Amino acid sequence: MAIDQKAVREVLTAASGMLRALSEEKEKLAARIAVYERNDQAKEIVDMMEARGMLDPSDSLQTKLAHVLGSKESLDVVKKAVALTPSGVTLGSLSDVPADGSETLESYLAD
Repeated sequence: MAIDQKAVREVLTAASGMLRALSEEKEKLAARIAVYERNDQAKEIVDMMEARGMLDPSDSLQTKLAHVLGSKESLDVVKKAVALTPSGVTLGSLSDVPADGSETLESYLAD
């Protein structure tokens, strides 16, 4: 029994089309999974920030997630920064201290 070259070409053409479609579907699913993983990581960061008292408790979870997801930094970097920040200190309050520390020194000396 001989294999018909026309039939082989048809099978290869159909297979290549199916492979392309499956590859596109795989890319779409990978992108959706990446979104879910990023949201899970953001939720973990929000939980860490809440435990450290770094977020306004009156804000909704969606607001907090939007704040974290809106960061220009990688979520891994944000997570490390939160982990290194002591409890009760907001990240924004660090920028409120003068660079030379004079205000802190003056208040210490005044006491």
